[in-house]
Amino acid sequence: DVEKTIEEGKRLHEKANRPNLMLKVPATNEGIEAIEELVACGMNVNATLVFSLEQYEKAANAYINGLRRFAEDKGDVSKVRSVASVFVSRIDAVVDKALEELASKEKDPKRLKEINFLKGKAAVTNCKLIYKKHLDLFSTDGWKDLEKMGANIQRVLWASTSTKSPSYSDIKYVTELIAKNSVNTIPDATLKAFMDHGVIKEAVTSDISDVQDVTHGLIKCEIDINEVLKKLLEKGVASFEESFESLLNTIEKKTEKLESKVKASR
Repeated sequence: DVEKTIEEGKRLHEKANRPNLMLKVPATNEGIEAIEELVACGMNVNATLVFSLEQYEKAANAYINGLRRFAEDKGDVSKVRSVASVFVSRIDAVVDKALEELASKEKDPKRLKEINFLKGKAAVTNCKLIYKKHLDLFSTDGWKDLEKMGANIQRVLWASTSTKSPSYSDIKYVTELIAKNSVNTIPDATLKAFMDHGVIKEAVTSDISDVQDVTHGLIKCEIDINEVLKKLLEKGVASFEESFESLLNTIEKKTEKLESKVKASR
């Protein structure tokens, strides 16, 4: 709901009254509209649950358009921050399962090798495509005009970066996604593992020449990556909604207990 999301964003912004408050808004079609409006009001936004390249492009443009509107209203664009949260490991979890099913039925050794090559590559390939779009969008003349006013680049944030498969490196989604102007929300166990045996080396750049083998391979396997990403978004929104409802229910129960104690003490 676009209007209710905007209304709630404004309410929370006023209620918290802190310059570093960042509002988390899912990058659905409705969420994209809300993101632009909230940024246009000078608020910090985390465009979350980004899975596809299309979603990312819309989220980035919502931030840029919102900043432009804020600047036109004489707002100080240097005080506005944003990230676009791209979800990673869940993609491999789904694609790898489909690849394993294909591999279990394949008799041709050459074809089997091609299928196995694709395992663990869909997620990072998707991220590389998104990062290339990020570099393109934040190097246009329109963005440079905003940058001259002090605008902050919307950073790409890699989310869900713990390794799900035991056959992969425990720091796979950290090592393979080190890139300029990016953030990685690393879980504690993954952070400790990286501090123990990780190497800091830039891994994602504007060069995406290696992604074609993966994208073509998935097409050959008849795996519709866009459909995979669409379903992950739907599940993600439902999961976020359930978590939020659970949080509110917990607060309500604790509030009722406190009220009962207060009444009893009287």
